[in-house]
Amino acid sequence: MEPLLHFSIPFVIISLTKVRLRYSMLAGIIALLPDLDVLFHAHRSISHSLIVSLALLAFLFVNRKFGLIAFFSWSSHILLDFIDGYVPLFWPFSEEAYGLIFEGQIEIYKSLEINLIFEINKIPYNYGSFNNFEAPIFTFSGLIISIILLTITLLSKRG
Repeated sequence: MEPLLHFSIPFVIISLTKVRLRYSMLAGIIALLPDLDVLFHAHRSISHSLIVSLALLAFLFVNRKFGLIAFFSWSSHILLDFIDGYVPLFWPFSEEAYGLIFEGQIEIYKSLEINLIFEINKIPYNYGSFNNFEAPIFTFSGLIISIILLTITLLSKRG
């Protein structure tokens, strides 16, 4: 999933909890951190494992609000990538990456047919290593969705 949506979605959801705007910003920024693995020539690496999300729960003992925001934001990133490709959810306990397909299809021919597809697929995990990396920071649809979400959120914070 593109970074702009990784930022926008937790930003908006945390904003709904009526916390200060700085906590929403923090949520958006934390949600970007799992993709810093690209600096080490890996993508969707072990930073996309649930074990990392669970480790962030340790922050609950230091600062409850920060711990919850960190856990939620990091986990939202993993979930969004899980529905948009493959992630090593259960690393180090599994050497496979998992991806979710959930979609509805409609077919109109001589009759109307509606199909729901729900699949969890897995592939061997390669630790996300790559030689070259190219990915969008945002897409047009992601930009429009983010602008709408952020505008509504920021306007509601003013009122």
